[in-house]
Amino acid sequence: MSLKRLFWIVLCLAIGSAALVFADDNADAAEPAGIRTVIDSKTLLLDDGSMWVLAGDRYMLAKGLDLTDVAGSAYYGLALTRNGALAAYTFDAPSLVEGQTDVAQITSGYWLKKDGTVWTEKGKVKGFQDVLHIASKDKDFAALTRDGQVLYINADYGVLNKLGQIDDAESVVSIQTTYDRVALLYDSGEAVIYEGANFDDNGKVIPVLVTDDAVSIQYAGPMSDLLIVRRDGTVWSTGPYSDRFKLTKQVQGLSDIVKTAGASDADNFFAMNRSGRWFRVVDGEPSAFQAPGVSRLSAALSNASPNKGDKLTVGVQLGYTNGSLLKAAPGEASIVVDKPYLLKLQPDGSFVAAGVGETAITVSSGSATKTLQVVIGYPGSLTYAQLSNGTVYLPAKSVLQALGGSFASKDGGYEGAVGARFVQFKVGSASAQLDGNPITLKAAPLMSAGVVYVPSDLLSSAFGVTAKWNATWQQADLSVGKAKLTVVSKQTAALVKKAAQGSLAKYIGKTYWVNHYNEWSRFAKVTVTDVIPDGSGYFKISFKTASGQTWTSYSMPTSFIPQIFSDDYYFLTFDPYKKYKWSNAAWQAIKVGNVTLGMTKDQVQLSWGSPSGKSTTKTSAGQVIETWVYRNFDTVAFVDGKAIWVMD
Repeated sequence: MSLKRLFWIVLCLAIGSAALVFADDNADAAEPAGIRTVIDSKTLLLDDGSMWVLAGDRYMLAKGLDLTDVAGSAYYGLALTRNGALAAYTFDAPSLVEGQTDVAQITSGYWLKKDGTVWTEKGKVKGFQDVLHIASKDKDFAALTRDGQVLYINADYGVLNKLGQIDDAESVVSIQTTYDRVALLYDSGEAVIYEGANFDDNGKVIPVLVTDDAVSIQYAGPMSDLLIVRRDGTVWSTGPYSDRFKLTKQVQGLSDIVKTAGASDADNFFAMNRSGRWFRVVDGEPSAFQAPGVSRLSAALSNASPNKGDKLTVGVQLGYTNGSLLKAAPGEASIVVDKPYLLKLQPDGSFVAAGVGETAITVSSGSATKTLQVVIGYPGSLTYAQLSNGTVYLPAKSVLQALGGSFASKDGGYEGAVGARFVQFKVGSASAQLDGNPITLKAAPLMSAGVVYVPSDLLSSAFGVTAKWNATWQQADLSVGKAKLTVVSKQTAALVKKAAQGSLAKYIGKTYWVNHYNEWSRFAKVTVTDVIPDGSGYFKISFKTASGQTWTSYSMPTSFIPQIFSDDYYFLTFDPYKKYKWSNAAWQAIKVGNVTLGMTKDQVQLSWGSPSGKSTTKTSAGQVIETWVYRNFDTVAFVDGKAIWVMD
């Protein structure tokens, strides 16, 4: 990401605050992540390296960069990754800044590299070398060099000032700055302020010790109050100008505090105690503060009614207590499948439907839970079911595998399993076992053409499969809850085909002569042998030629079949060679679609088909001329039934 927009974004701060308001959800929220630091009540850096940040007109939880620090505002700023790479954000998630690595510290608009150089979006800042600490606030910038120089510059004036010189820069923990002041925090607890306007008679800035028991310092607000956390865990602030070097006010209600952040002034800031709990101070009144937690979730399936073998995904959105609704990242929500043998988890987090049946998917995050129902069908049907003496027999292997189970030979018999349940049986015996317990079947399993068949009551008792014999289609209709599976018999296909053909069956056995169809040989004799449904509502027609060849049409809708057989442009209902006793030359011309002078009307019509229009004119000599015009503007003129003029 380029940083060129960062310092212009302040022009956009007139955005209405109403766009940033989110109502809290009253539901119990999941335990929120810990907070590392705070920009404001909505912009937070969390302990896990993620960050709540404004993205457009909504807040999002940015992940993936493993951030350790953030500096700026709700709208724009800098962030630092654990491995020292610089990131930036501007109304969006932080993204890495190209070429900016080995960063040691960030502050609003500036960053310090490990080599001691200071940088902004414009590049390396001149006049700063071997820097140890930096700080910025509004237009003020300060730095402490390793040799102890306390440096300050205001962007409006652009003059670099040396406010002081200290002996042991390495003992300084952090620095803070505000207009014309730089505050240093030493590891000893001393908090010392250097102010350009506070100098002696020789013009040398006088350092002022504010306290010797500080653990955290932060300049806050337009009054440039210095917030100081003391070793005893209390929070204090300096007073107005005359008391700017004195701790005059203790913030009540806070104890065991270790640091402050996000201070807009001395009465409005955030504070963290030793146990990692945060508090928000508003107008001097502290209250507990925590990162947004999950209060609700919504989940949806890419396909709630898949077929066996289909892939499906679970999309999860998490609703947070700050009003944000965000897509859950992998691992953010728990996804539990009630019957995992029906839905197999894939490495990419998706699922594959592995068997016919019903199952539930429970999605949860904290106390928020959503249950989704999945009904898995079968793409097609199985073969072959049998009905014998009132008992429906089903092919054991194919049905069990369709249910997401298994089938195998075992101990001279067979074992089938679906999920945690299993059955054991032998061909010819009504005695079986279900989960190791004996049961008696209504009929004995049988073997037919090498296929093991079981009575439907075995699958019903063991796996909850309901089987009904469909007398109309001669097939077994199986159901597992709302999930359906069909096992056809050997008679089913013929019944289905006959029903699909309907009135089209009347064309079977009829003979036609090809005219213009599918570029087949003209005037070839063909007989309809079958009208074949293709399963999509369309049909193909199978023909047999006089020489015994099989020709098959393209797929066509039901309504087109009567049309092609009734329109002599496609097929003739008579043998043209027997009806018309014409010369071989005439037939050759007609077959290739030529019209020549002297042809009769019948010959022209057979060659070109029926014209779009006909007209007659009478010459002054009384001769009648009949003219045929076709859609492509080909034209033939006849006198006394013979073609006298042809235009093609």
